[in-house]
Amino acid sequence: MLISHTVKDTILFPIVYILVFAIALSVLCILNIVYTAGAGASLLPALSQDLLVALIPHAVATMFVLALFLTNFFLLIRLQRKPGLRFASFLLILLCSLLIFLLGFDFINANYAKGELPRGGKIAETRDIAVPQKLIPFKEATLYVEDTEGSRLQNIVIINNSPAAPDIAFYKTGLLSLSGNSVVLNPSGASSAQVSLSPQPPLSSVFAAEGVIALLISHYDKLCATLNDLYNTKRTEFYLFSLSFLLLMLTAGFFMRLSRWPLFNAFLYIFVLLLIFIFNNFVVYTMIPEIEKFIGRNFLLNIMPSVIMLILAATFFLLDFVFLPQTKYRRKRLSV
Repeated sequence: MLISHTVKDTILFPIVYILVFAIALSVLCILNIVYTAGAGASLLPALSQDLLVALIPHAVATMFVLALFLTNFFLLIRLQRKPGLRFASFLLILLCSLLIFLLGFDFINANYAKGELPRGGKIAETRDIAVPQKLIPFKEATLYVEDTEGSRLQNIVIINNSPAAPDIAFYKTGLLSLSGNSVVLNPSGASSAQVSLSPQPPLSSVFAAEGVIALLISHYDKLCATLNDLYNTKRTEFYLFSLSFLLLMLTAGFFMRLSRWPLFNAFLYIFVLLLIFIFNNFVVYTMIPEIEKFIGRNFLLNIMPSVIMLILAATFFLLDFVFLPQTKYRRKRLSV
């Protein structure tokens, strides 16, 4: 018995979901590694293959939620074009999204959490910075060393950028160490002063996030921080938040069917979700702390963001599946 095209389109959704998520996460991890190396460390031209591999866990932990969002976005587009059994397809997308989200969070926290690197944090060892016979640029000066033995440097030349310091300083030997995001050089000899250098990758200005991009990154970081905090401290609230978060992300697909212009609908969907998640961050980081001052922390305050998202998701679901089902939507498009 041949399977109809409608049923086949529905059955294919989980397979497509897994493939798209794998591709999205891989591409985003590569971009994150390039960004992290370019914006947060004094690695160039000392960028090593081992260090790039070490950045993969950080990239996976950072890009996981964004990869899931892009996957859902692509699957919602496919849902408009090849809905199959539309409600069943929607449930399959939700199930795949929920399973990948929960299992992914468990995997990341079990394997990567301890090695996760904060944005712009320390991601280099001294051997990655002091590469012999190469000019290493910093904000205050340029460093050159003839040879190294671990963290011990030999024949050190520092070309200072500050007019208050000597133009060129030479030290026979010295020890290099990391202090936070700074590199500290302790030259040998009683009269030699400690030299502190701030990382400045050659491409740091290219990767600098400013304006709207910086705002989006900030809100994305807050959303991820909320999820991580709930996962590690309030597991029940985490599951509720995850369900409401994913439901909202998928039911907001209603906005991708509002007009006959697909590109406008896609931008509207992204814009609405951004506004909702910015409002969610406002609730979590501003509204709840203020309310907490008067009534104290309790379970109702913990689930407030989840309840708000569930109410919005229920509203979008009714609009999508009851007030504008696929048959009415198609007749509306044909009549335009």
